[in-house]
Amino acid sequence: MRQLQKEKVQAKFAVGAANDAFEREADAVADRVMRDAAPGTASPAAVAVQRQADRATDGADAPASVDAALAGGGAPLDADLRADMEARFGHDFSHVRTHTDPAAERSAQEIDAAAYTAGHHVVFGRGRYAPSTPGGRRLIAHELTHVLQQSPSGAGVVRRKGVSIGGFFGNLFRFWRYGADALQEYLAVLDKTGDIEDDHDSDDKARQIVEDWKKGNSPYVLTHERKALLIREMQSGPTGDDDELAILELLERSYTYELAYIFGKGGVNADALIGDFHGEEEAVLLDFFERRFVGGLAAVRAGKIEPTGTATTPAKKMPMYANYIEQDIPGGSTAWDVPCVLGILCSEDRAIVDALRTVTVRVADKIVEHYWQYDGKAWIAKTNVRGAAHGGDEVILMRDHECAHVVHDIKHEMRHHGQSASLTKREREVDAYASTEAWAIDRGLPGWLAFRDRPEGATKSVVDKKKVEAHVDKEYPGLVAGSPADHITGHNGNDVEITKGDGSIDHRPAQAGDSHTDQAKTAQGIEKLPTIAPARWRCPEGEADRAARRKAQSQKTKPAAKPAGKAAKP
Repeated sequence: MRQLQKEKVQAKFAVGAANDAFEREADAVADRVMRDAAPGTASPAAVAVQRQADRATDGADAPASVDAALAGGGAPLDADLRADMEARFGHDFSHVRTHTDPAAERSAQEIDAAAYTAGHHVVFGRGRYAPSTPGGRRLIAHELTHVLQQSPSGAGVVRRKGVSIGGFFGNLFRFWRYGADALQEYLAVLDKTGDIEDDHDSDDKARQIVEDWKKGNSPYVLTHERKALLIREMQSGPTGDDDELAILELLERSYTYELAYIFGKGGVNADALIGDFHGEEEAVLLDFFERRFVGGLAAVRAGKIEPTGTATTPAKKMPMYANYIEQDIPGGSTAWDVPCVLGILCSEDRAIVDALRTVTVRVADKIVEHYWQYDGKAWIAKTNVRGAAHGGDEVILMRDHECAHVVHDIKHEMRHHGQSASLTKREREVDAYASTEAWAIDRGLPGWLAFRDRPEGATKSVVDKKKVEAHVDKEYPGLVAGSPADHITGHNGNDVEITKGDGSIDHRPAQAGDSHTDQAKTAQGIEKLPTIAPARWRCPEGEADRAARRKAQSQKTKPAAKPAGKAAKP
């Protein structure tokens, strides 16, 4: 099929099949927008004559009468009808031209259509243009969907102003839903190609993924690569309010490392994005750039991309909704799950994901460390509530922690698995805390604020190691004051057992402040805690995987070297 040549002799058209995907989409969108005023946006498609058929007809070349009908120029939509349809679709239809004259009627009859669309021209059969009847308005909505499908760059967008969460914002995302398997397959396509799908329903899939993901506990692993591709997917073609709000959800809920990728290697251009936004959504986007980048939008435009600030946790209320709602997302969950953890670790530390498959990961409602402390007269049984724990080849995580905090916990606990056996208990803990905190700071992740310090004039915090050491000395039982290589491992009455740095055992009288973990009591019930199947710790395909696959394929297709011939005799 050829593009419609504006203001010139019309090119040859092909008639789209009455039951193709675009027709089904137009039916669904027409039903939706005529049911309420929620927007429906369609991705662009190649220009073809789409029509609401009386009888099924396959895609043959359109007759000359189509060119004749379109040559008349047509008339704009009636003002009241246009205003109503623009409010329902969220798009500017000022460029649409309707054709209802005898030439239009003859062309519709010849291709056996109630109506058909070519670019921004909508042609109606005899008696079919009936904006005063429900059936007539539904047919008009059907054809306007085709106008959007065929738009090469998207019509200008009319933005609606929401006045309450139950009105405009409450109607968002009321489109047909895809199953989780279909959406996972869609994400796999993005992974394999490293590019957007750009099909007629791809933006619908992208929006549904965001809608599910923002509530927490979704099955979708959103790495920084996938986030960038979802944004670009929703930018492709006409960009409606629902696209813009979904893009804002992704941006506001992204950490600094993700924003650096999205507006860098991820291929999202700030000015192009702003150009796709209008009205209050554009104002929110401009405010986002000022809040989340050092130097604001001016710095981003100048190529200085230095994200800052804190991401909004899934299920938490977005800053943009402050004037509409007070509560967090109804039905949302801030508790972590495996997909959200993978979204961070698969972007920033795949080695840890691989390592998690080699250990037993357990989940607990509460992690309690039991220990003994000597008060100068007697040993007192005490407890510490921990955020995470490790021992041998096991890691225990808290069930209700937020995703980024659990990533922090995993990073800390898995650090212990790679530490040198020569480190003392104190050195192991100081190293795990300090290295994990530095890792989190570099990526804009939350952590231990008490360990962070921001030098005057700096845009990023640094780890205060002295504060880390003070915390370890205070919170970890068994450390011996003045002997960092030694730790207390038991007691018998007034006698204290000390394990020296070289592994030897020593004894001395108990002193006020001595403490040690009650290993047996702390370990009680651990084996009954639920575990996470090792196979779940697996990353989706990323840029490095695609590069490796391309390299392997190129080596397979490379012609084998010819064997060297025998040397000629002298």
